[in-house]
Amino acid sequence: MNGARINLRDSKRIRAFLDDLDPATRGSVSDQALESIARLTEQRAKEVEIVRGRGRNTETSPPLPKQLSFRSGRLSGSISTDTSQRPKQFVVGSTVVYAPVHELGLSVSVPAHNRTNADGKKYRVKAHKAKFPKRPFLEPAATHVISTQAEKVFRKALQRARGHA
Repeated sequence: MNGARINLRDSKRIRAFLDDLDPATRGSVSDQALESIARLTEQRAKEVEIVRGRGRNTETSPPLPKQLSFRSGRLSGSISTDTSQRPKQFVVGSTVVYAPVHELGLSVSVPAHNRTNADGKKYRVKAHKAKFPKRPFLEPAATHVISTQAEKVFRKALQRARGHA
């Protein structure tokens, strides 16, 4: 998955849950729990972290300074969970090329160049820096899910594993 992504196994809290499990049940419990946490993170990123609307006209209204806002729906629609590396990892991310710019921010040096306005008049643009602020949507979603729901998710997965034993 290209674009922005988060590997949930990198979380210290999740590592602590996994280390506390007995080796016989660790595999099935971690697989079930990590997939649930990944799906919850995906859902929160889509429904909470990217806010709907930013004024009457989303095309001309300026972006929100600290939070990513919905424009076309392409970014939120692209957020998914990659399970191809299961059970080793679940990756929540986006395939949209501009996702990392929103997640991490970006500063770019723009060289001087010529432009043409809507009336066909040519003008010179001076060299400048273009700054795109960091407005993460994956990291806050994962942080929230891990801090508020991970323990419950792991307990449920453990109960299921013990119920089948």
